[in-house]
Amino acid sequence: MKYSRIVVLLFLAGTLAVTGCKNKKVDEQTPKEKQTDLLAKTWSVKSDALSVTLDGSDEIDNWTGFSVNFEADGTYTASNVADGRDVVWPTSGTWDFKSDDELNTVIRGDDVSISIVVDEANLKMTFNYTANGGRTNGTDGVWVFNMQTN
Repeated sequence: MKYSRIVVLLFLAGTLAVTGCKNKKVDEQTPKEKQTDLLAKTWSVKSDALSVTLDGSDEIDNWTGFSVNFEADGTYTASNVADGRDVVWPTSGTWDFKSDDELNTVIRGDDVSISIVVDEANLKMTFNYTANGGRTNGTDGVWVFNMQTN
C-alpha cells in the first residue's frame, strides 16, 4: 500500500512538473527579420580577397576603402565612394527587400534592384546599373561587390 502511494505521488509530482512549468514560447524571428539581422551591418571592401567588378573587369582601385552600412530601419550610408562612382552607390539612401518572399533582392530608394547573398561575415551584391541619360563615366553595366563585415 505504501509503495502504491509513493508511485502515485511521484506520478503526480512528475505531471505537475511537466505541465506546471510550461516553456515560454520563444518568439521566433520571421525570415525577413533573420535576413535583416544578417544584412544590417557595416560591409567593407578591405582585403585583397574581396572584389568589385564592372562587367567582369576589376574595379577595386576605384573602391578602395569603400564601405556601406545597412541599418535595420531601411536606411544606408556609404563611405569612401570614389569621385564619379556616387551614381553607382549614393552616399546615403533607403533600402527594402523586394517582398517578404524575395529576401535575396534589395531595392534601393533609387529603384536599383540588387541581388544579395549574405551570411554572418560575407555579402555579395550584384546589380545592373544604367545611368539616366546614357553611359556616364563608364558606370553602366553589371556590378558585383564582394564584401565582408567589419
